[in-house]
Order: sequence, then C-alpha cells, then structure tokens
Amino acid sequence: MAQGRSRKGQALSVDLVIGVLIFLVALGAIYSLLGSRQQEDPTPLRIESEVIATILTSNASSQQLQVADNNQLSMDQLGMLAHQAQGDYGSLKEQLGIKNEFCIYLQDDQGNLVYIRDQNGTRYSGIGSGSDDLNVSGVECGRPVK
Repeated sequence: MAQGRSRKGQALSVDLVIGVLIFLVALGAIYSLLGSRQQEDPTPLRIESEVIATILTSNASSQQLQVADNNQLSMDQLGMLAHQAQGDYGSLKEQLGIKNEFCIYLQDDQGNLVYIRDQNGTRYSGIGSGSDDLNVSGVECGRPVK
C-alpha cells in the first residue's frame, strides 16, 4: 500500500512539472510576440511635416509649390496643388523632398473639413495620394469628392 501512494505522488509531481513547463513556454511565447512589435519612431514623420510646411509657405520655394503669401492662404494655389497631386503624386513628393505618404487638409474653426477646389471646380478632401490608408472624415485624402 505504501508503494501505491508513492507512485501516485510521483505521477502527481510529474504532471505538475509538465504543467508548469507548458505554462512557462506559453508565457515566453506571448512575451516574445509582444516584445517583437517595434513601435515606429515618429520623428522622421514630424521632420517631413515641418519640411512640407516650410516649403509650402516659404517665399524662397518654387512659385508652383507656394500656397501662402504674407500669411494668407491661397485657395487657388491649393487647388492647383491638389490637381497636381491627383495627376502625379510621385512627382509632388519628389518636389517636396519627402519619402513618406502625406495628406494636407484644411479644417475650419469648428473642426469641419474644408474642401479644396481646383480650377475646374473639382473638390478634394485634401492634397495626398488618394490611398485608402490616408483618409479625412472617411474620404480618401487626395481623391476627388462628388
């Protein structure tokens, strides 16, 4: 009878060790999955946004890219830029000297989207690639709005 108890106790301790090992392996797997997610550094995006703002508002920049003169926003210039982005977004990115996707949009003082119109009267939610990844109020940035 004494031998029966020791075998039962040994089986219980082996089960316990196996259970703890499985738990530790699962915990390690979860930790490694969570630890492997690298957060992207927003610094390059912030720098590029400052570059875009400087180029678009600077008197030293190309007249084609300048959308503000004496702190006054030119809706006509914005419209031309939106039209250009619609036709050749890659060229606009090159002219701005940036690598990442971007979206330039306007809001009024109540936070409502202000549409940008080109010379043909086409309305845009913003100036951008038209990618599904970048949207303003549910509308792809840079796509014409009906």
